[in-house]
Amino acid sequence: MQCSEKRPGILNSSRAKEKTTCLRQAQSGFDVYLPLRPGHGRKSDASRAESADRYKTFVETMNAIARLAPRGDKVVAGISGGGALATEAVLVGADIWDRVLVYAPRTSDSLKAVSKIQVPMQFVRVHHEAEKEGAALRSALKGVKNVRICFYPEGMPHAMLAGTADAESTNAYWMPAVQEDSVAFIIRGRWFMTSGIPSKPESLPICRYAL
Repeated sequence: MQCSEKRPGILNSSRAKEKTTCLRQAQSGFDVYLPLRPGHGRKSDASRAESADRYKTFVETMNAIARLAPRGDKVVAGISGGGALATEAVLVGADIWDRVLVYAPRTSDSLKAVSKIQVPMQFVRVHHEAEKEGAALRSALKGVKNVRICFYPEGMPHAMLAGTADAESTNAYWMPAVQEDSVAFIIRGRWFMTSGIPSKPESLPICRYAL
């Protein structure tokens, strides 16, 4: 899916989840692509097992498209396993990307990348995931200036970008804030806003969840 034609930005996620955010970026002049993660298309792809080679090819394709895109800031983003792929794209294409945004990433994959990635990198997690790995996250981020992380309160789902059709409803009360901060980071490089009120002294910052 392609949204516009001025400045390039690539978002690694599903079409339904990212439609509203995609259109907002397009309205700001970004050329937005939404590549489907292997095995996560319109039809089940159980006949083709997930493999390292398959994902390597996917990442190489993403980077090739971005490298040939017009001039402008190039931003890659992904959610969950897609976040790991977005991270890998930056690791192997360090000269291509200007920023990377990962939602609810696989921590083990993401932490290995923190010290190697030089561009601004925003991690966004949900409460029950971040609390379990708080010590490891704080340790990995210590002294790293180009990476920020915050987490959303209990009750927000792992698929935090789902439910865009109900963004204004109580079923997805967080959606306006997530979209606002996502667009601000992708377009201007502004870090996600935080409430500044951690649930515990040792906790990581809480992402803004209401406008």
